[in-house]
Amino acid sequence: MTALGLARASDALAAGVDYSGIHDWSTLLSSLGEPIDGGDANRRAVDSSPIATINQWHSPVLLVQADDDRAVPFQQATELLEGLRSHNIDHDVMMIPNEIHDMARYSSWLMLFNAADAYFDRQLNKRSASAGALAGSAVAQAPDAGCALPSEPEGIPAALDAAITGPADKDRACMKALFIPEARLMLVSLGTDGASTYRIETLNDWIARVKTRGHAQLEEKQLKFRIERYSNIAHLWSTYTLQSDGKPAARGFNSIQAIKEAGGWRVAGIMVQAEPVTAPAQR
Repeated sequence: MTALGLARASDALAAGVDYSGIHDWSTLLSSLGEPIDGGDANRRAVDSSPIATINQWHSPVLLVQADDDRAVPFQQATELLEGLRSHNIDHDVMMIPNEIHDMARYSSWLMLFNAADAYFDRQLNKRSASAGALAGSAVAQAPDAGCALPSEPEGIPAALDAAITGPADKDRACMKALFIPEARLMLVSLGTDGASTYRIETLNDWIARVKTRGHAQLEEKQLKFRIERYSNIAHLWSTYTLQSDGKPAARGFNSIQAIKEAGGWRVAGIMVQAEPVTAPAQR
């Protein structure tokens, strides 16, 4: 309903958060093995969908999808994402790892609510300053022709290591090519009471923060990884270490979401949980 409202009444809606929405009834039913029979019926299905009037959509949207949603296939989010990009509509994307349509974990609901709260706060309080910013970055961060994307998900860890390794202030064109423009990094920390806190960064936020280390030589290694793939989406779990000028700087776990595009596989988001560098290495 969020996407339909934004596609039909953008003038009345300042922003929206679309969770697991149906964006094209025709392709949804086909993907579920129940294709619509008849041209007129198929036309009505398309006309009843947000994708039919996406040219009227101009309000920003946060697109959220559980990566194991079997009620509304991930294809629906992919189709809308293509439409949002082609019409230069301001958008963010968030994937919730290891979750089904109804989300079985309390922590996942909190993640969604917190992300929605932060998104509305940013869009409504800074609307005039941020209008079109993400759409502009989507154009600016198209894959660099000189940076080859992994042809299979198994190549993502090495590509990620290569993008991070090197001088802290090095050019990050290939890292921007590896990540989709809307990618977010969620940095999770554990308190002394065991409770989790987190902060979310854009790729440009991460690049600016790391650049303050100057010429420090970084070296990241994914020690071990496990991949779960469904069609054109994949989820990777990995353990990693990071050294700075040859000294241990960080260690922890990555939850990496990736999507296959025309040129290869790109990272849609990473959740990182660090641990003390003095802790035994996880393998």
